[in-house]
Amino acid sequence: MEGVIEIIGTIVIEGGKYLISKALDDLGNWIWRAFTDEDGDGVPDDPENPFREWDEEPEDWDPFDPIPVDPVVPVDPVEPDTSNDTQIIIVSPDGSMMIYDEAGNITAEVADTAYSLWLSENGALDKRFENYSVSEALLLFIALGALVGMVCKIFKRRKL
Repeated sequence: MEGVIEIIGTIVIEGGKYLISKALDDLGNWIWRAFTDEDGDGVPDDPENPFREWDEEPEDWDPFDPIPVDPVVPVDPVEPDTSNDTQIIIVSPDGSMMIYDEAGNITAEVADTAYSLWLSENGALDKRFENYSVSEALLLFIALGALVGMVCKIFKRRKL
């Protein structure tokens, strides 16, 4: 049993008062466990070894009373931002951008930042050869072939 045990109440079994918890097992089933608390501090004496376990909710258990919470009034209340303005910047794989902004608040600096972030993640010279698409690989081979052909023509022997 791993994790934190939340004690939710008490139960009386054969004249003894025990702490009770409710937890989910690995299969998603609720398991009810009773733990001993001989010192009465509200913490199980041995959280790894429950006194008794049930697959269904046991009868006659008493939940703890909810802790009363005093309402706290802030000294200087701050109004929450209730604007639901949607701002979306989409950068397609070829680098073109589509901007959607309900309020029209996206500035050129924000768009430039989005593009520079996209470029740092998807720059053409930063991509490993294994991640090239078929068309990118073919273009690379054509460019290399053209470069080799140009170098061969420059250094070709000429007959006079």
